[in-house]
Amino acid sequence: MMLSEASDIGLALIIGVGLLWVVNFCLRLAGHRLYWLTFWTLFIGLPVLAIRWFSTPVRTDQGKNFGDGIRSEWGLGAIAVVLWAAVMILELIVFIALKIRDHRRASALQGAARGEDQ
Repeated sequence: MMLSEASDIGLALIIGVGLLWVVNFCLRLAGHRLYWLTFWTLFIGLPVLAIRWFSTPVRTDQGKNFGDGIRSEWGLGAIAVVLWAAVMILELIVFIALKIRDHRRASALQGAARGEDQ
């Protein structure tokens, strides 16, 4: 695989993962259960792509890849691993933020219910 092919695939991977995560984020904010589908697609799909690219036996083109002597597939595998880590960190941040939001809403509802009872 040549650098231009790898660059195109890497760019498509970054854009595709970004768009899928944005869809996941919007579904999660809306409270729609379909976000699990997008979450598991990212959670399982990116490592599978990385494993596939890391295990692809191809020749090395010196100077035409992400670095001298680095296979293009290995570079794409590294991008998939980095994207997976970034997505999981973002998922953790969103999860914590939504738990805080839910806790505040529950506290406000309990406070309002106590005010009505008195």
